[in-house]
Amino acid sequence: MRWKLRQGPDLQAETGRRRSGLQGRGILPAFLYAALAFSSPPARAEPGLPQATCEPAGKRQELNAPPARPLEERPQATGRIKTALGHRKTVNVAGPWLDQSAHSLADYGIVWHSLPRHPGGNVIFLREVYWAYRPWQPRSEAFRFHGPNLDRYLTSEPWPTLAEYGPTFRMAFERPDFPTYIADTVERTLAETGADGILLDLWIDKQPAFPAERVRKARVALAKTIRERVGPGAIIMGNVGWSRDASTHAYLNGVFIELWKQPSKRGYSCAELLLMEDLLALHDRKLAQPKLIVFEPWRQTRRSSAADRKTAANLRWAGLFAAMAAVVPRNGYVIYTDNARDRDSDDHGHFYYDIYRTDLGQPTSGATPVAPGVGYRLFASGLVAYNATPREVELQFADRTLTLPPLSGLFCRAEGGGWNCAR
Repeated sequence: MRWKLRQGPDLQAETGRRRSGLQGRGILPAFLYAALAFSSPPARAEPGLPQATCEPAGKRQELNAPPARPLEERPQATGRIKTALGHRKTVNVAGPWLDQSAHSLADYGIVWHSLPRHPGGNVIFLREVYWAYRPWQPRSEAFRFHGPNLDRYLTSEPWPTLAEYGPTFRMAFERPDFPTYIADTVERTLAETGADGILLDLWIDKQPAFPAERVRKARVALAKTIRERVGPGAIIMGNVGWSRDASTHAYLNGVFIELWKQPSKRGYSCAELLLMEDLLALHDRKLAQPKLIVFEPWRQTRRSSAADRKTAANLRWAGLFAAMAAVVPRNGYVIYTDNARDRDSDDHGHFYYDIYRTDLGQPTSGATPVAPGVGYRLFASGLVAYNATPREVELQFADRTLTLPPLSGLFCRAEGGGWNCAR
């Protein structure tokens, strides 16, 4: 979900909600606030998989590397998006609800935030448009680009979420005229901000107290109507989380894979890692062009501190996930962030890892699967490979061997007859 910014009122209203603010100003009594805020959002549940943290185990596995697959076709994009894709790096970093006081826009390939205008440069810039839920916020700020008929679609039905987000309510997305209303809103948003597209949060069928089949019907109608209105060039990105649903992918050309987990102290399980690989590949196959995939796993948190982001375990996880995002999808973006429950002050807080600055040029081959959890892709100056399994892998190429430690990503520069690898 969104980033909870602790800055001035205009930005705060659009990019975050402070838990203390609503109660402290007497807007809602504490008992009502507690009744509206649940400890865990049911729409964000993790998959029904084993959740014990994956740890190195088992004997070394020897695998033969198949020949590299051909490079995928260039994405069908025009204008500023085509230019931005032409400037992609080896590792491309995403900034969901990016805190610009802590990070430079120049380090990110795609961001979404409440900026009044496109920031320029080679970043792809999106704006969020509410469709499923609405926070309690001053209407003039939170719904700046919505039309005069907004009241028709605002319900008083509580929408369960984490307490820190404050009272949240359902939008009337099931109304037959809602898609046209939101398409009007999207068109106005893009025209007035110059954004490259929009983000639709919680783009899944599982919504609180509402039948999944009705949600899907509403989502398909909404995506279709927006696409017809904005044409093929604009980005429509949905936050799909762990979902494998592709019912709207004919209209979507981007997904945000926000991988909720709990408790924060655990890492992902071995089964979850294989599901991540599958999600990246599935969305890359099913999305419309240019197939932008933002991959956001959450860190293994022992304590809420900046130093905890740089533990040996988190450095290893960050390298693995950066490699998976660089290899599996053609246009992947990655960010390894704090868990939503780690701090009340923000979501998507993160450290900008050194591995993100790796420069091996652009890809020269397609994603090449080796075995479940293992794959590689060639780049102009070397290769990127990942091993999302608990076993060490010895990967035999025609002229050299590459050893992949358990749960690792390797960024390797070709030197002589071997590899000089970082992870």
